[in-house]
Amino acid sequence: MANRVTGDEVKEIIGTSLTASEIAPMITAANILVTARCASAGYSIAVLKEIERWLAAHFITARDRSTSLSSKTIGEASETYSQSQASSSYALGSSPYGQQALLLDYLGCLTTLGKQKATLKFYGATHEEFE
Repeated sequence: MANRVTGDEVKEIIGTSLTASEIAPMITAANILVTARCASAGYSIAVLKEIERWLAAHFITARDRSTSLSSKTIGEASETYSQSQASSSYALGSSPYGQQALLLDYLGCLTTLGKQKATLKFYGATHEEFE
């Protein structure tokens, strides 16, 4: 499937020095993920596009550290970058862009990313013993 968003559309929500062609791989990754996890959930094309746009912006923060700049001092030149505090959902909660993608995904298609499914195995018991 073709990407739902363009580099310029993503750059409308994230300040980055990367060019539209440099962020193309992040858009492609967002498209693959949104298509695989959200497309069959019944979202409108507009919602899928917005999830993809915010997810692409989140992926940009992994490459362009200046997008996660949390402080800057001019005199004596100092910069501080925010650190990821999230450990689940492939750290979508670690950037405001990933958080927005999760919020737009109101059906929760992205919330189970990286989480293992629980399985139960019963050894030595039959179905009748549980009734």
